[in-house]
Amino acid sequence: MQTELLNAQQAADLLGMSKTGIYGLVYKRQIPFYKPNKRLLYFRRDELIDWATFNRSTPESELEATAATKAIRGLK
Repeated sequence: MQTELLNAQQAADLLGMSKTGIYGLVYKRQIPFYKPNKRLLYFRRDELIDWATFNRSTPESELEATAATKAIRGLK
């Protein structure tokens, strides 16, 4: 399987951000990127998706369901 490389605009479109926002994340080194010739900027699609989904926030409904399951197990 070949890895899909994206330019800054494509990365911004994928993440729903502005191109300026992408450059800001690159400047702060908060997002994975590649600069093979010290000039052009590339991103791997799979790495951007991993980065965007890394810190998942658990919805309250899931927390309540987990708590209810643990409470039921505790009663047994």
